[in-house]
Amino acid sequence: MKLKAVLAAFFISNLLWAGTAIADVDIKLTSLSDPKGAVGQIAGTVNSCSDRFDLRGTLVHIPGISVSTRLGAKPNFTLLSVPEGDYQLVFERNGRILTSVPLVTVRDKMKTTLGNITLCPDNDGDGYNLMADLDDSNPAIHPGAKEICDRKDNNGNGKVDEGCSYRKCPKGGKFCLNNWNNSNRVIQNSYKPSPPQVQPEMVIDIVAENRMR
Repeated sequence: MKLKAVLAAFFISNLLWAGTAIADVDIKLTSLSDPKGAVGQIAGTVNSCSDRFDLRGTLVHIPGISVSTRLGAKPNFTLLSVPEGDYQLVFERNGRILTSVPLVTVRDKMKTTLGNITLCPDNDGDGYNLMADLDDSNPAIHPGAKEICDRKDNNGNGKVDEGCSYRKCPKGGKFCLNNWNNSNRVIQNSYKPSPPQVQPEMVIDIVAENRMR
């Protein structure tokens, strides 16, 4: 039993890589003091990555079986009556997966306790969570984003619409296509003097004078 728990923790650590929603947590199995039936339990503690993200209401569930709970005011959770097996534990909010814990081992009449799990949402679905994103409400704004003609700094380099030509993307929504920066463009109007204005009375006098000669 202990060997399986160690192997599970080892595989979890090695499944982590950039861009995935996999949590690195410790797993421990202990005997239940008052077991009810041939089932086990999963328990753990959850932390938020930011005070801007409220954990309450987050769904904790095992895909494929009807075992789930929602986080409340307290940061801990317990899934009861979990059949024996190896599962993926998923944390979900508003239809988006915040993170998952693979290879969670459950044994009959035992509690599987997970270490601290930190949840950090990606509200706009651009692949960058709340702490890494430049604007977690706009999927077009994140580190390394392509600049588009939207009068905003899409990639966080301190420049707005660099490389954009309004001739090639006049109203936004398209990627910038050349190196002309319209945000810094200065329009210079060349001065053209107006032709002299001749009053009608002057024209009549000139015509009359020519006839008298």
